[in-house]
Amino acid sequence: MMRTYPERLFQFLPLFLLGLALVLSGCDSSGSNDDGDPPPSDDVVVTIDSLVSESDNFTTLNQALEAANVTALDDENTNYTVFAPTDDAFNALNVDALLGSDALGSVLQYHVIEGDSLRSGDLSDGQTLTTLAGQDLTVEVDESGNVSVEGSPVTDADITADNGVIHGIGDKPLLGNQELTNVLQFVSETQELVSVIVARGLADGIGGSDVGTVFAPNNSAVSGNSETIDTLSDEEVQSVL
Repeated sequence: MMRTYPERLFQFLPLFLLGLALVLSGCDSSGSNDDGDPPPSDDVVVTIDSLVSESDNFTTLNQALEAANVTALDDENTNYTVFAPTDDAFNALNVDALLGSDALGSVLQYHVIEGDSLRSGDLSDGQTLTTLAGQDLTVEVDESGNVSVEGSPVTDADITADNGVIHGIGDKPLLGNQELTNVLQFVSETQELVSVIVARGLADGIGGSDVGTVFAPNNSAVSGNSETIDTLSDEEVQSVL
């Protein structure tokens, strides 16, 4: 017997109602949680701090940031420009001496500009930038567009985070206006000189941060003249320094 149109309609009514219920259930679960609030966002904020900590090129810098308890670079609400020393750059320093120094925080802050996210195209020759350390650093841009800061070339520019920009520098970290004793202790090439100064008890006689330019003998120069140095009195060594 042929079914009438109403009978065929009622035949498919349960399937229709089941499909409608599933659609409504899906809309409800995707639009809110059990408290009626919107679901949490899946967007992940990538900060400068997280980029440094996850990079194989900034492992020493990450170690230094942790040692100095520097957390500003994880701030999502402030933009920064960071001239970040690479692991190769840290080879120019006695890292153990730096990590154990009270000056570590100020050294790290000298690499950070707060409030601006400056890409390489925003930098110009002779530009002066004020760092978190309160000291200025100078940008150099040559005719080919190569960027350096305080003589240290940018080797990896425009590494972008959600809260700023990293420019990797591969020559040497920037020490800023440090006391001479700190500089001698930090620089790898003056460790023999530091040994002489400490052995002679002359550390307190070395000048502070306003000493100008110092021509310090490197390790080879000191070790090559060790016999002569041994013949000098403490006063004579100090006068040479």
